[in-house]
Amino acid sequence: RQVIAGNVIEVYHYQEDIAHNFKKFDCTDKKIPPENFQEEDEESEEEIKKRSLQRSKIRLRRLVNANNKELNKFITLTYRENITDISKTNKDFEKFKKRLKYNLKKENKTLKYIVVLQFQKRGAIHYHCLMNCGYIPNKKLNRIWRHGFVKINNIDNIDNVGAYVVSYMSNDFKNIEHKNRYLHSHNLKKPVVIKNDSKVAELLNDLKDEHLAYETEYDTEYFGKVNYKQYKT
Repeated sequence: RQVIAGNVIEVYHYQEDIAHNFKKFDCTDKKIPPENFQEEDEESEEEIKKRSLQRSKIRLRRLVNANNKELNKFITLTYRENITDISKTNKDFEKFKKRLKYNLKKENKTLKYIVVLQFQKRGAIHYHCLMNCGYIPNKKLNRIWRHGFVKINNIDNIDNVGAYVVSYMSNDFKNIEHKNRYLHSHNLKKPVVIKNDSKVAELLNDLKDEHLAYETEYDTEYFGKVNYKQYKT
């Protein structure tokens, strides 16, 4: 399988075919003491949340890399007060987005964005925003945001913008619902997933050794060993 997201290409080689009979766990098994069953279930739920967080990071990284040429402005929005209510801050961000859209409309631009939510050490929420808003003076952005400090980051020299943005994603998988981990507009390019073996082999012929940025191998429960390679073109 091959995933193309901007200039980053990921290749997965599976040892086994991706088609197996999954074993079902029998919760009526008499060998499991009833007092231990709930603990096993709680551990399983935590593992599920961890895997969900990891999948969110992978999806976010690919989405960023697929759009990083156009989303070239990285902005951090903070609160002067210690606001910790996600529902409130998301409403504030929606209002900020509407005001920003109004400003961009004058330039005949349509707003595109990817936003990551993060907690500061004091507990306050802030937003890391990757946008296509072009040049806007910091003072003007502060007036549009209205809730605190605005910082504009230079990402021109970042080699893998997707990995950079993912590093800001909150790891608090217990208290943050997956729908709040990151937000994005619906007018973005999507990563391309190729599952046809012959097509993957054809595309691999165009890649050179110097394009290989990372390689690893890991075991999976159902697919055996998986060889993973990441190329940057």
